[in-house]
Formats: sequence, structure tokens, C-alpha cells
Amino acid sequence: MGVRGTFTSLTIGRNSLLAHRTALDTVGHNLANSGVKGYTRQRAQYSPMPATLSNIGSLGNGVSITSIQRMGQSLVERRLDQDASDQNEANSRLTFLRQLEVVYTDESWGVSSGMTEFFNSFRDLSRNPGSSVQRAEVIARGSDLQRRFESASERIETLRSDLDNELSAHASEVTQLSSLVADLNREIQDVESAHGSANDLRDQRQNTVRRIAELVQIRTHNDSDGNTIVQMTSGHTLVSGRRSASLTTEPDPNNNAMAAVIYTDADGAKSVNVTASVGGGELGGKINARDNISAAALQRLDQLAFSLSEAVNTQHRAGFSLSVGGNPPTDQQNFFAPLVSAVGAAQALTLDAAILGDPRLLAASSSAGGSPGNNENALELAAIETTSLVAGSRPHDFWSDQVRQIGDQVARAQRDSANYDARMQQSTQIREAVSGVSIDEELAELVKVQASFEASAKIITTADEMLQTILRIKR
Repeated sequence: MGVRGTFTSLTIGRNSLLAHRTALDTVGHNLANSGVKGYTRQRAQYSPMPATLSNIGSLGNGVSITSIQRMGQSLVERRLDQDASDQNEANSRLTFLRQLEVVYTDESWGVSSGMTEFFNSFRDLSRNPGSSVQRAEVIARGSDLQRRFESASERIETLRSDLDNELSAHASEVTQLSSLVADLNREIQDVESAHGSANDLRDQRQNTVRRIAELVQIRTHNDSDGNTIVQMTSGHTLVSGRRSASLTTEPDPNNNAMAAVIYTDADGAKSVNVTASVGGGELGGKINARDNISAAALQRLDQLAFSLSEAVNTQHRAGFSLSVGGNPPTDQQNFFAPLVSAVGAAQALTLDAAILGDPRLLAASSSAGGSPGNNENALELAAIETTSLVAGSRPHDFWSDQVRQIGDQVARAQRDSANYDARMQQSTQIREAVSGVSIDEELAELVKVQASFEASAKIITTADEMLQTILRIKR
């Protein structure tokens, strides 16, 4: 059994002072980091020191700090990772759709108004089929419509190209962040194997994982050694222990040389195209906008240009031109240069070279009888505007359907963005309640620690007075 004396009281007081000073340092650290995003509140954990056995039982030896606990919850952090991924995907999609919407809604150069002016020019020609002025106007309106299709296609392609250029930077950032998480796994394990919890390093690791989640949707868990494992939802592992994989981009010959996202494992031995399986986050949102939303918009634009060109050419070949150089009126003349297919039709659309060179070749008449003949073919060409042309729809109706579809997509993206913003805000509030720093709570803790420190100091002064009394007795 241990022997206790007045010095034991001094030791108890000393241990208590050291414990409360450590707790004070922890509170001060919390207050200093109260404005740091992603910081997790820490709390000193008190434990009684081993007791001394005596004739009357176990006698306490005061208190010590056994650990500095990080007040975080992995479930809350994973919820925030998911919300961050959804939020960034929705915001990326909304940003793109708002830019795409301008292609359909700006009437100053839009396709719809161009088609109206084009068909109206045929109606004007029907009133005076022999007029060189009206014929020149038809050519001008046709050239203007061609430019509008080409401009709309180029705008969509430019948006796709801008998205494509950003994929490489995002893939590179995911690679760098994954490497950093692997380094932090190593550093945390090294520190904690010798010195206890590496709380600030754990915060840094969690914040790095959160940034990966903003770029691409992921799943995370901790292995038996406490390392954070990061996987894409496709199952490809980005971080495993102290090792990390990489994402890069390379031209995809099957997608017009657009960037394909290539996953390479930690050994560098296995590379696979994961473009189609990347979901969520900025990267997933931009791939979806590039390969699905914009590709569909281009396809519909090309289909309209191709169908319009085919219909106008078919009707124009059925009509007859003016007499040229004393020759009889001719038929079988295309208005637009023939297109091979609908793919790329919006940019390939152009007026036939012969028509551009001689407006007298415009076929306004339905018969070869004399010059200028009748105006029936000009009226038939104007009537294409109200004919079921594309997918059973009239040209303007088909275009209006595209406008409505884009409008619906923008509205859905706005709702998604607002919902995910609200969910992110709610999750952040939950995290702050569980893990964040409350100034009021820390100040209350500060007062409690201060009072305990002063009480410990009182124990030491009292024990010192008792010791002095004993020394005076001996004299």
C-alpha cells in the first residue's frame, strides 16, 4: 500500500492544474478556429488518475487529460458529401441550360424569326413573280436563315467546347486531391500511432474529401487502420490507404474527339474510360450537359435544318424558273445545296451556288408556259411553313416545342438547385450543431475551466500552508 502525505495533495493539485490548463488550451483553440470552414470542435476528456490503495480503501490521485476528442460524426459528414455532390451537379446543369436557353429565345437572331421572314419572302414573290427585287429578297432571306442555323449550331458547339475544356482541369484536381487524401492518411496514422489523435489533420482530410465530392459523386468509409477510403459511385477506387488513383482526359474518337475521362488505378497498370459512369458533382454535371443535353439540342437543330432543306428543295425542283438568255424556263433546280444527312445539317446548310449566282432560276411558277409564268409554286413554297415537316410537326411548332423543352429543363434545374441548396444548408446546420464551434458554449466552458483551475490552485496553496505548519511544529 502506498504512503500518502502532504506532498500527495501538492501532486494532486499540480496534476489538476496541468489538466485544466490543457482544457483551457483546447477551448482557446476552438475559439481561434470558430470562423474556419470545416473545423470540428474539440473537447478535452478528463479521467481520474490511478488510485492508491490504503487501509481505508482506494484513495484518489486527482485528474488528468487522457485525450482531446474531435466532436465529429461520420454519418453527418457523409450526408454533407452527398449533398455537396448533388448541389454542384445541379448548379452546373442550371448554368449550362441558362446559356443554352438564349439560343432558343433570342429572336433578334433566332431561327424562328428567320423562318418567318424566309417564307414571307416567297409570299411577296408570289405577288410579283417576275420581280428581280423580290427574287433578290428571297435569296437574301434564304442566306439569312442559313446564317441563323449556322450561328445557333456554332453557339451550342461553343458551349460544348467550353464544357469539354473544363473537364481536364476537374479531372486533374480530383487526382491532386486524391493524392492529398492518401498523404493525409499516412500522416494521420503516423502521428496517432505515437502521439494520440491528429484532430486538425483529420479536419484537413475531411475538407479535402468534401472538395472531391463537389467534383464527382463518391462513397467513403474508414478501414480497420482508420484510413479514409474514397470510391467513385462506379466502384472505381480513388484512395485506398496510402495509395491513390488518377483521372485524366484524352480525345475520344467515338465522340468527335471530345475529352474522355480516363481512370488509372494506383498501380498505374489499369486504365479505363469512365466518362459514361461519372455521376454527380461538377464533373458529372458538365459531362451530362455536354454529351446529353447539348447533343440532343444539336440533333434537333440539325433535324429541323435537314427537313426544311429537303422540303424546300423537293418543292422548288417541281417548279419552273424565268427564261434565261431566251431559253425556256427550267425545272429540277435545288434551292439549297443538297445535304447528305441530318448530322451536321445546321452548319452545312447553304444555298445552291446556281441560285446564288442567278436569282432568275428561282422556281416561282408551277408550269413552263412562258415567263414569268404563274405564282403557284411560290405559294407552295410559302405553304411549307404550315406543313407537317419534322416528326409530324410544322417548322414553327417543332421549334416552339424545343423552346418549351429547354424552358422545362431550366425550370427543373432551378427547382433542383434550390432544393439541393436548401438541403445543403440544412445539413450544414446539423453539422454545426453537432460539430461546429458555438461561441457562447465555449465561453461557458471557459468560465468552468477557469473556476476549476482556480480551485486547483487553491488546493496547492492550502497544501503548502499545511506543509509550512508541519515544518513550524518541528522547530
